[in-house]
Amino acid sequence: MSMQRIPYRTIGIVGGGQLGLMLCDVARRMALKTVVLDANPQAPALRRADETVIADLFDRAGLRELCDRSDIVTFEIEHTDTGALSDFASEGRAVIAPSPAVLERIRDKALQRKTLARHDVPQPRYVLWDEPSESPPDGMAFPFVQKLRTGGYDGRGVAVLQDPASSRLQGASIAEELVDLEVELAVIVARSGDPATGETRDMRSYAPVRMDFDSSLNICTRVVAPSGVSATVERRAIAIAEAAVAAFGIVGVCAVELFVAADGRILVNELAPRPHNSGHLTIEAHATSQFEQHLRAVCGLPLGSPELLRPAVMLNLLGGAHSGLPVCRGYHELHAIPETRLHWYDKSPCAPGRKMGHITCLGDTVEEAMKRADQAEGLFALDGSSD
Repeated sequence: MSMQRIPYRTIGIVGGGQLGLMLCDVARRMALKTVVLDANPQAPALRRADETVIADLFDRAGLRELCDRSDIVTFEIEHTDTGALSDFASEGRAVIAPSPAVLERIRDKALQRKTLARHDVPQPRYVLWDEPSESPPDGMAFPFVQKLRTGGYDGRGVAVLQDPASSRLQGASIAEELVDLEVELAVIVARSGDPATGETRDMRSYAPVRMDFDSSLNICTRVVAPSGVSATVERRAIAIAEAAVAAFGIVGVCAVELFVAADGRILVNELAPRPHNSGHLTIEAHATSQFEQHLRAVCGLPLGSPELLRPAVMLNLLGGAHSGLPVCRGYHELHAIPETRLHWYDKSPCAPGRKMGHITCLGDTVEEAMKRADQAEGLFALDGSSD
């Protein structure tokens, strides 16, 4: 096979975190070349990329260089200069997938909500709250949820306001109803489009997974597949997730986080137009990982099977109470647990709530996978050290 005949061989990635790292690993197996942009020379993905661009995510010159050195540019994080990228795409420097316009509508939660509403995708009741004050905005009553319109991630930018004394976030926000939750799900949807025109070629969805959260940090701690919901709820969740992705015209994989409410409603919480933490277990548990699927989608290649091959549980490894160099305890004992794999992101320093790695446990049944995950969680400890 001649490498020159691969139409989109060089993949530019905006962002050098763990998602970029795992994209780089898969790209190499697919005979694709990677160029990663990040301001931190020690960022995880820069250690695996074929080439690097050391520049801030909003640095116009750096983004231009990334486009000039790439056939397709994609993302592991939405927070970048979409205006500059739109200009570079118009100039023909690179194909950008998903498009900068899609990123703009998703990373601003108000625009995301408005787009979903225009397409009748079910979501929590919300109102705009441009200047947060002691009083709730019109149409909303305590308790409710405040979300900053931009910049939030990994639990940041979200606050539950119980009463007038609750601490508010500063900045333009949306206010949402506080949903009485039964369970939180995520559906990874892959939409393949022609890289040049965006025309839909195929759409495939992974079965919903269950997400468990640390309520104090508002960060996902555990992901379970299969989710345990009924077949009816699973079908509805997939249909809603696919409608949400179609509403934005996303090319690539997109994680759709969903609330299953106690009253039976299934509501879109938010979208992430890129590989996502909830899809990490697809590496071991599914026929095609979310990272391979994303590269297939943005390159216009046939999508792989999203079939779940083995029940799985994924544990996020979060930084503990202390900062500093990461210290792992239980590393040797962890490797004695059958069908258990550690993914280490090689980040430093360790910091409270920072995602430092993850563990995936498989089993013949979800109960067996859960038992192994419980064992791994009890053995493996992560903290920081000043040494």
